[in-house]
Amino acid sequence: PCTRSQINLIMLWSILFFLKHHLGGAGAEPGDTEALRLELTELQQKWDLLMEENKDLRNRVRENLIFFLNSRLCFLDPD
Repeated sequence: PCTRSQINLIMLWSILFFLKHHLGGAGAEPGDTEALRLELTELQQKWDLLMEENKDLRNRVRENLIFFLNSRLCFLDPD
């Protein structure tokens, strides 16, 4: 499932894509179209960074959970 921030980024990307598509087809100013392209690129980079951070955090949680479970099992082991 997507988080709220992921959904917000997807919505922003969709809006920018829509605007870029329709402004580009309606004779928009080149600066406007370029600004939208730049903003879209920046959003994609932020998205990529968030996904990488999310992956790292999930791995850290997984490692900590494994460590915790192993320590509990060792504590419960009578040997």
